[in-house]
Amino acid sequence: MDEKCASGTVESGCNSSSEQRSVMLVCEGHGDQILSVLRTFREKGIIFDFHIHVQDEILPCHRSVIAACSDFFRAMFEVNMLEHDSGSVTLHNLSPQAVHSFLDFAYLGQIKIMEENVDMLFHLASFLQVSALLQACGDFLLQTLDLCNCLHLLAIAEGYGSSCLLHNATEFVMSNFYKLSFRPDFLEMPVGILQHCLASDSLNVPDEVSALRSLILWTQHDLQLRRNLFPELLTHIRLHNLAPAKLKEIGQSEALILDSDDCSRAVMKALALAQDFSGLFPDARPSTLSSYIYVHKTEEQSKTRHTFCYNVADNYWHQLPTSELADLPGSSITSFGEKLFVIGGCRGNCCRTVRLHIAGPEHEPTKEAWCYCPVTGEFLAIEPMQCPRTMHVSVSALHHIYVIGGKGLGKHGLLDVECYDPLGNTWAFVSPLPRRIYYPETAVCGTIIYTLGSELETSDAFNPLLDCFFRYDVKTNQWCQMVPEFGQLFHATKKKKKRRKERRKRREKNRKKQKGEVQKEEVEEEEEKEEKEEKEEKKVEEVEEEEEEEEKKEEEEKEEEVEEEKEKEEKEEEEEEEEE
Repeated sequence: MDEKCASGTVESGCNSSSEQRSVMLVCEGHGDQILSVLRTFREKGIIFDFHIHVQDEILPCHRSVIAACSDFFRAMFEVNMLEHDSGSVTLHNLSPQAVHSFLDFAYLGQIKIMEENVDMLFHLASFLQVSALLQACGDFLLQTLDLCNCLHLLAIAEGYGSSCLLHNATEFVMSNFYKLSFRPDFLEMPVGILQHCLASDSLNVPDEVSALRSLILWTQHDLQLRRNLFPELLTHIRLHNLAPAKLKEIGQSEALILDSDDCSRAVMKALALAQDFSGLFPDARPSTLSSYIYVHKTEEQSKTRHTFCYNVADNYWHQLPTSELADLPGSSITSFGEKLFVIGGCRGNCCRTVRLHIAGPEHEPTKEAWCYCPVTGEFLAIEPMQCPRTMHVSVSALHHIYVIGGKGLGKHGLLDVECYDPLGNTWAFVSPLPRRIYYPETAVCGTIIYTLGSELETSDAFNPLLDCFFRYDVKTNQWCQMVPEFGQLFHATKKKKKRRKERRKRREKNRKKQKGEVQKEEVEEEEEKEEKEEKEEKKVEEVEEEEEEEEKKEEEEKEEEVEEEKEKEEKEEEEEEEEE
């Protein structure tokens, strides 16, 4: 085999004999050449230092080759096991064909995987811990994954320890669980896999009744062995999400439930919860839900109300019947579970068009709150808030509803934030806002609520000055202010828009003047003024942008300094702990 080498030299000067010359030799393909030589040794049957006994065959090899390819052999040689000194090992769990394939792969670095040998190679790779071959076998089987073999491949992945195949096969089973439940091989599903599927939010079933039906069929297939497993598996069925009538019917007719005290108690408990809190449980599987967007509007100075519903999956809008809800201007709306909540607002004339200085009889904020069920079309009054408010926002996070911002009975906005527990029907105060805001907007990401709002009580509720940006952590119950220059940027943008509108108005006037109202000279003078103003405004904008960039850089540098200090403190603490 030809070998390409490259060298770099460093030579001494003419009069510096004390310095030494050095050469760095780099041979491309050196590893391939070594393996090629070892392969030649194997073909010639020379310099073997280890033997593998499998059934009636003895296969000679080189320790270095099999140890480099297999974690099994590497561990054997590193810990000085008995085989290390004897120079041989007997493998009882593998066939001669499998070991031949392993040695060919170890010396050649390649192997042909087919449907006929993939199971053998998978077992080989798992037993000898050949990671590259294990991954290749898993990828090969993954290409054949379908309803007919998904459970078989899932069992293979578990048995051979292929994490990639196990993950993908499990996802496939959960995504196709409903279809799979009608196949005969579903009845042979291992209990561990079934338990994992029933406990997962990703289980794809049209409704919770289908999950329960599948569990009952699986149990009845081998009633003698599986009867005792049923109560534990039933705990993973979200019984409270079943319709009360259906749940009652199953509880009174299904023998597996009637024969078990634990199962009967679970059904009775779920039935009580379903009757008292139907639609309020946020743990429904996503596959059993449909996504809707509700839009509600109350006409100003009128009792006319409109509620529209948009079905996301069907891309279809329809109007809901007019409700009798005491819907008030300035109220907020949010969803929790399968229900809508309308909270607060003000009595009297619409507060969206009148600036509130002092809340009087005509603009009285209310504590009232209501719950709407889209299924029954009923509105029910719930426990009122502890503090009346309007011009606020409501948002759901971590199984609770948070009411933020707005105005109460006083002259100023509210700092108080209230939290509502839909299951307990109770209100409680949480950490207050850092600053008072009106007409806030919110977005939830995990357990974090991001809030934008205005410190100014503007008369235009639909174009608020968003000069406050807060972040609330539901778990720690703490607020913090974010991006303090956000309001400045927003105000600057609004000023720019106003200037642009003024310029447009002047241009329109100039066009009219061009028609004969004034002389052309005046028009030209006006245009020159506009150009000068535009240039000045551009300069101002450039200066503002430069200042903003400098402020951002300073903030980033401060944050980096804080992080460095934290890291130093952590290192010092770790060093102190190590010394202790």
